[in-house]
Amino acid sequence: MYAGTTAETLPADRLADGARHPYTRALVASVPDLTADRGRPLPTVEGAPPDPLAPSPGCPFEPRCSRRRDHCAEQAPPLEDLGADHRVACWYPVPVAAAPETATAS
Repeated sequence: MYAGTTAETLPADRLADGARHPYTRALVASVPDLTADRGRPLPTVEGAPPDPLAPSPGCPFEPRCSRRRDHCAEQAPPLEDLGADHRVACWYPVPVAAAPETATAS
């Protein structure tokens, strides 16, 4: 969920390599593992969450999204069925074969 709306649903065992929403991918990339350099800051999702008192008509993740286009700011995407218990609300989901989105350290 992001800003009170479902961004993506998929089985937990497919989360690390099957997520298609840019927000889900950024969250997965921000989880440290045991090999993480402890001297570096933890990765984060760039930007700030939306103001819940002033929602925009488009996708709530649009201002922070690396895949955003003009259409994203104009209309919120519907939650589309991708099959096999996987749904995503994104006009431009990350292709399955694409490398995971990387979060940046701040």
